[in-house]
Amino acid sequence: MTNKFFMIAMSLFATFTLAACGTNDTNKGDTTENGTDVTNNNDEMNKEVGENMDGNKYEDGQAIGTTSGNIPEGLKEAKNPKFAVGDKVIINAAHMDGMEGAEGTIVGAYESTVYSVSYTPTTGDDFQENHKWVVKEEIDPVDDKDVATLNQGAEVIINSDREEGMLGAKGEIDTSEDTIVYMVDFKETTGEEVKNYQWLKESELSAP
Repeated sequence: MTNKFFMIAMSLFATFTLAACGTNDTNKGDTTENGTDVTNNNDEMNKEVGENMDGNKYEDGQAIGTTSGNIPEGLKEAKNPKFAVGDKVIINAAHMDGMEGAEGTIVGAYESTVYSVSYTPTTGDDFQENHKWVVKEEIDPVDDKDVATLNQGAEVIINSDREEGMLGAKGEIDTSEDTIVYMVDFKETTGEEVKNYQWLKESELSAP
């Protein structure tokens, strides 16, 4: 009789032990699945952050640097540019991420005085130091005495809307140069297409 009770007790103990193990396995499986979900969520978050913080910023679905292609009033086409419309070029300047070393196509060539300008965007964004480039036809002097020649240190108002916060911004000329400037289509080294980029100096371009 004692042996019978002992066998029953051992059987019940084994049953409870197996049930407990099954519960632990189930919980372990849930933890693993939840961990996978968390990892996937983090991957998605990182992907979204990467797209938003990439060097190729976006405005209205377009890569920064893309413009409408409108030409400032009074800007004249170059008579004898080194590169003609349709020519392929290599860009040797780093105005923005992915530009230097990119291959482009000339869209237009113009004669002007080109300036680098430091200015505060009207949007309240960060101060833009030594921004390249703004042509003479896109700026007005603050002081009438500077109308004839805009030299280093002259204060100007920018009359171009090709970049957000530029139109109406007050700035100061850092450098000036009489040269030929180009409007260029190019594909960034990061893979994004930029259309009608304004402006690149002739000295910043070379043949492929």
